[in-house]
Amino acid sequence: MIKAAISEVNVILLGPITSSGRKGKRLMEFPIVAPTPIVTAHADIFRDLFENRRQFRHFQHYLTGLIVLDNKSLANITRCVLESADKTNLSRFFSEAP
Repeated sequence: MIKAAISEVNVILLGPITSSGRKGKRLMEFPIVAPTPIVTAHADIFRDLFENRRQFRHFQHYLTGLIVLDNKSLANITRCVLESADKTNLSRFFSEAP
C-alpha cells in the first residue's frame, strides 16, 4: 500500500525493498530515487544552512522518507535511498550536523 496524495507527492517507483517489520512480517518499501516534488519545492528555504549540496541532498532524502515511507526509522530510510552506495552517509550526516 502506498500512502501518498498523487497531487502532492510523486515518487518514482522501481520495485519493492523488503525489510523486517513488527512481529516478523516483511514490509515492502519502495526505493527513494529522488526527493518528492513537495520536498523540492519547500526545502530550498533551508539551503543556506548546509555547507554543501551533498548535505542538502541528505536532508531532502530524509524528508522524503518521512513523507512516503510507512517505516520512518533512519535505518529504513537509509536502506530505501538508492542514490548512495554507502549506506552510512545519511547516518553520518545526522551525527556530524551542528
